[in-house]
Amino acid sequence: MNIEAVFGQFPNLRSDGYILKKIEDHHLEEVFEIYNNNNVFEYCGIIPKHNKKIL
Repeated sequence: MNIEAVFGQFPNLRSDGYILKKIEDHHLEEVFEIYNNNNVFEYCGIIPKHNKKIL
């Protein structure tokens, strides 16, 4: 599969309260806050990540 063809142009979706866009390196701290929270993953079967190098 050509990853660049699939993910090269990622759309920004906007509403009054949210903006959904491609996650980039400068978002690491915010994404880590989510993945480091045990409560977020309590019922979904995914193990939380407590190390930024894993993300």
